[in-house]
Amino acid sequence: MNLGELIDFAIKNKSEGKIEMAINLFKECANMDPFNPVPHANLYEIYRNIGQLGEARMSLIRFLNAYQTGITIDSVPKAKNDLAELEKQIAEKK
Repeated sequence: MNLGELIDFAIKNKSEGKIEMAINLFKECANMDPFNPVPHANLYEIYRNIGQLGEARMSLIRFLNAYQTGITIDSVPKAKNDLAELEKQIAEKK
């Protein structure tokens, strides 16, 4: 399976609620191409939704650093706000 097919399969699993499988598939995609933003964006969303804030934070940072996005954290106010909110929530849990 090539990267595009694997991403499509991961998205299908995510949409069907097969979260653990989707996480594993998106991680595999990220390992195949660490600079592809799609797996990181999806992992961010999944981790955020299931309350794994540390993993969500790392996935968001990886997404923002992916070369294909062509952006940095300072140029994306929503992502920057999301990251600040995650860090605040993580600090509150400690």
